[in-house]
Amino acid sequence: MVEFTLRIGIGNLPSASLLKLLATPVPVHLWRKTRFLQRVCGGLGAGAGWRRALYAAVLTAAVALAPVARLRALDPKKAIDQYGHESWTSQRGLPGEAVYQVLQTKDGYLWVRTGSGLARFDGVRFVSMDAEVGDEPVKAVCMSADGDLLIRTVSRTMIYRDRRFADYLPPHPLPGGAIRVLFESSGHVVFVGADDFIYRLEKDGTATLLRDHTGWINSFLEDHRGKIWIAGSPSILQLCERHTQPGHRRVRQSLHGYCLYEDRQHRIWAATGDGLHRVDEQGTSLGPAQRGAPGLLTTLLEDAQGNLWAGTESREWPAWRGTSFRLSDLSRV
Repeated sequence: MVEFTLRIGIGNLPSASLLKLLATPVPVHLWRKTRFLQRVCGGLGAGAGWRRALYAAVLTAAVALAPVARLRALDPKKAIDQYGHESWTSQRGLPGEAVYQVLQTKDGYLWVRTGSGLARFDGVRFVSMDAEVGDEPVKAVCMSADGDLLIRTVSRTMIYRDRRFADYLPPHPLPGGAIRVLFESSGHVVFVGADDFIYRLEKDGTATLLRDHTGWINSFLEDHRGKIWIAGSPSILQLCERHTQPGHRRVRQSLHGYCLYEDRQHRIWAATGDGLHRVDEQGTSLGPAQRGAPGLLTTLLEDAQGNLWAGTESREWPAWRGTSFRLSDLSRV
């Protein structure tokens, strides 16, 4: 049985104004930290306005009275299993049998792409977006260059902006391939990574083939210089502009890339099937960053302290700082 889990910490309650809380949906991370409010507000009936009003009033008072030190961050001395967690399964309203992507928009909603389509989560319940998106299955979602939600179905590229769904580009199917990844650059150019192709979507909705025989495309990254990197299996590519036609330079072949990440020092990292790799300072080659680390890495994230965390297929959770790394055992979580 697949579970959708939110892990939260105690004492990490950010302040928010009463008017903002009344005007927007309750953010997930605030709602889950005030479980008593959920029970109280849940008994007020279907009126979301009443629930938000009571929630906002009590939460604002709680923020005003809470010690400032407790509002800043999680306690670094606590182990991960000392924080609470909640799990949602199909019995609790989670649609679908698998969760593929989770994103959060500026209005506080979580958006979950599952095997059954796209759903919105407000901290209490999941709401299917089938009526808004239509009959076509949702193949990929991403954040737009402006921080809105982009949605790609078989033939439609849609946007969720200002709490409304609309077509972002005219509907048009791809010439071939199964959609795996959606990405928009800072220049508002939309790319689609497929199972053996890379496409650029034009303003009229048609797709321009940039490269075929790529294998599965898993991730896009635009670095601070505006260069676009693409992780696939079995190669990592860089998008290059050659006159008026885009081309690609293969940075590393025979390496399965799953995630690309640029840290605050503008170093580019790659989570691969052969551990952690890093692009050199010239941006021309990719090499191993750490010996002795776990083999298959699937995702990367830098925390506020500069540690680079990686997801694996095992229960060991590696973190790097400088030239050293450590493993956290997640078997207790």
